[in-house]
Amino acid sequence: MKKGQMQMQESIFVIFLVMLLIIIGMIFFFKYTAAGIEDSKLEYEEYRFMQLIGVIPNLPELRCSHLGVANECVDLLKVNAFNGEYSLFSGKEIKIGNRLIYNDLSCTDVRIVSSPISLYDPLSGRYSVSELEIRWCPE
Repeated sequence: MKKGQMQMQESIFVIFLVMLLIIIGMIFFFKYTAAGIEDSKLEYEEYRFMQLIGVIPNLPELRCSHLGVANECVDLLKVNAFNGEYSLFSGKEIKIGNRLIYNDLSCTDVRIVSSPISLYDPLSGRYSVSELEIRWCPE
């Protein structure tokens, strides 16, 4: 073989190796980036889920009020009558005390968050402490 042909083959081989290294680097970069995006998605879902603890007791369908003045409590009669069909609740199970108010859970891997709430019984006029428990399926 001539010296020119060998140098041309060496150049092509070096270009091929450099391109191969660039492609391998891009594959690892995209896999790392995709894993980071998946983690961010899970963090965002968890953040939205944690906000439900503040949203549910403040729903007009559950919040107790007297003469139009809302209090920081949940009305027991409203809880018993609640049949909310919110898209906000899809894929979740919500309990107040031992009362199940919404159930759309369809998975085995369940995450749970709970918080104490004030429960008002308008029939007896008494307040009691109860627990708001929300279960959800991470996607």
